[in-house]
Amino acid sequence: MDHQSFAQLLGNYGEFVGAIAVVVTLFYLAVQIKHSSELMKQNIRQMEVMALNQHDELVGAWRMNLYSNELISELWIKGSLPDTEFNELDAFRFQNLVVDFFQRSRTSFVAAKAAGHTGQMEMTARNVAARLAFSTGVRAIWERAGRGFSELVEPDFVRYIEEALKEMTASEAFRGDTDYASRGSY
Repeated sequence: MDHQSFAQLLGNYGEFVGAIAVVVTLFYLAVQIKHSSELMKQNIRQMEVMALNQHDELVGAWRMNLYSNELISELWIKGSLPDTEFNELDAFRFQNLVVDFFQRSRTSFVAAKAAGHTGQMEMTARNVAARLAFSTGVRAIWERAGRGFSELVEPDFVRYIEEALKEMTASEAFRGDTDYASRGSY
């Protein structure tokens, strides 16, 4: 075997080994990509669960405060009725109670949005919309403060709520409000 034939043979072996190395590398990369995709899906599911847990914690704290404190319960019920007159201190308390409700709802909405959980975003918005449609006192505070949420914090939060309000009638809002309560929402 002459030198040129030997070099050609070595070149052929080199190409063969190189082709095998490329195939092995591609297989390895495919396995890595699949593994990485599975990890991303697990992380997304974990973020969704965390968003739902955060929502449940916020709702639980809100409801516990509402149920366990008689003054807050009375303010919430009284403020939900049409044409309620408050003294200055109770008006201040009710306004801050409503703002706390909006803030907790917004936090739940933002957590759901970050996790890509549109259903939770919509449920939170419908819950706020139901409370707004049912409660003139809450609605009045929303009209004064709601735009601030849009301009300063989360435009989608306000947009989702306004869309939900357009979709429901007062009777649907009341029914929706009690439905959400039975599912553990506000």
